[in-house]
Amino acid sequence: MDEDAGSAQALALLRELHGHVAGLSHKLAAAEARSRRARARGNTRKDPVTSTLRRDLHEAHRLIDGLHQRYPTLARDRSTISS
Repeated sequence: MDEDAGSAQALALLRELHGHVAGLSHKLAAAEARSRRARARGNTRKDPVTSTLRRDLHEAHRLIDGLHQRYPTLARDRSTISS
């Protein structure tokens, strides 16, 4: 029973993490577009937001990988994640 409860909780977390990754990816794309426009205008300063978003995105992927290692059935059955 504990494994079923753990799997259900892992699935819920996995769904949330995938949503978080999608949001971070969208924000990162927008930040990179702003950086490209700024560089085209001659601004060579790095945007700290881009670095923070990239770090958060890598951390979310690391957590997803950890869940996949702990619960391999979740990694195999991707259709349950998007439900």
